[in-house]
Amino acid sequence: MALGGALIEAKNHSFRKLLENDCEIVSIEQRGGYFALRVQQHIRRLLENKWLRGGKFTFAYTYVVTHLALLRDGYDHSISSKKFAIGYNLLARKR
Repeated sequence: MALGGALIEAKNHSFRKLLENDCEIVSIEQRGGYFALRVQQHIRRLLENKWLRGGKFTFAYTYVVTHLALLRDGYDHSISSKKFAIGYNLLARKR
């Protein structure tokens, strides 16, 4: 198994270990990938440095750039992209 695959399995194992006593995990899905994470960090930097100050331009810029990144993540099925995530959607049932 490649290093990326082992890293993904370790994250899934951590979620399972956290909830194994009380819940049955139905699914674990990654939110975002490498490109979405990079865009999120880029927009945060612009906002913190006051280069984006709000308003219509900021909304339009973040909307377009974010959707392009998510579109790019949708086509990128490489293992290296799965190492990066904005977060995870975890669906579990209580026993």
